[in-house]
Amino acid sequence: MEYVLIIISIVVILRIVHHRIYKKSIIIMYWFTLNTFLSPVIYYTVLGETIYHRFNESDYDTFSIVGVVFLLSVLVLTEVFEKYSFLRKKKSIQVKIKLKGLSYTYALLVMSLCLIYFIVHRNGFPLYQILLGTYEGSLHRPDMTGDLPYYITVQCFYLAIAPLIYFFFLEYKRWGIFQKLIWICVTGFFSIVGGNKGVLVYLFVFIWLFKYNMKINWKICVMGAATMYLFKVLMGENSFNGSIISVLEAPLRRFFVTQGATLINTLALYNKGYTFKKGQITVEVYRYIYGVYGGSAPCFYLGELILKFGYLAGMFLGIMFFGIMIILGNELDRHRESFMYEKWPFYFCMYLLGNAGFTKSFFLRLTILAVSMLIINLSYEARVLHWRRNEKFN
Repeated sequence: MEYVLIIISIVVILRIVHHRIYKKSIIIMYWFTLNTFLSPVIYYTVLGETIYHRFNESDYDTFSIVGVVFLLSVLVLTEVFEKYSFLRKKKSIQVKIKLKGLSYTYALLVMSLCLIYFIVHRNGFPLYQILLGTYEGSLHRPDMTGDLPYYITVQCFYLAIAPLIYFFFLEYKRWGIFQKLIWICVTGFFSIVGGNKGVLVYLFVFIWLFKYNMKINWKICVMGAATMYLFKVLMGENSFNGSIISVLEAPLRRFFVTQGATLINTLALYNKGYTFKKGQITVEVYRYIYGVYGGSAPCFYLGELILKFGYLAGMFLGIMFFGIMIILGNELDRHRESFMYEKWPFYFCMYLLGNAGFTKSFFLRLTILAVSMLIINLSYEARVLHWRRNEKFN
């Protein structure tokens, strides 16, 4: 069954290329789906590795069956909904944008609050100790320890709103190289200040996809090298020992394997009849894998649905949700005047669902993102210069 899963995954990849889905907003959900089901099969079956392996053979078979059914459903959804849209006509609009004072006020307020919170509670951030050279041991994220007050709310501004503001001004302000460098450094700093290594990776992936159109240049190489370096720094001072391959192994494993391995172990716990505490699925799976508390294991949203509703209902809801996301992504992409700051909230929500599912923090971040988008859309004036109607969306 594992090799059937590999073959179906290859077919999905070919359809992604055929439909040019890699240029669309929904690509991140396809990535999480393939990363969840294809990567662990290659890692465990083809390469014979054993890291994160706390499950038995029957759990692995169950995972393979779930993967085959889900990916076959994704293939059908891709063919049915790939160009589906509620809107039959669109307008291509050329506008002149004038920023209001609200845009600068909101940006200054958000960035100031983020910086003030970090300064006041700096001793609770591992990154601060790492920068001082006094931090020892493994990383303890504040969103896991609960040491910082209101951190879950503040974290949304660090991870989602700061990049949103960056992409908004990147679109409407003419910045020089130095200004762009300052902004991306500040945005990147807020992304990793709480120890969330994966967010920085996916932030740069977003920039690579929608800013540079998947082209490789020196800027992307610098971002990739910086990401690898910061990833290793946040893993502790001893993580640089060894060869180049050993240095790269941990971030590559986290990026390609952890998602799927977590889902397999989640299904293993479900098959054993384990009762999860409300809102603690990723934490409990982390404890099951590593034997200690203090972190969370990224889990694809399908795992949470199966835990809550069982295999049949969970799979059905997961497949239906994927179809809805394809349609919403099409609605976003069909507006060719839509920009990176408009795609970022959709992308970030997909990132959250790919890592943690429908948690309370997900809905909190979704609400804050919606309010922020409303404020941003009220913070500029658009004067139409020219428009024409396109009868068909390609």
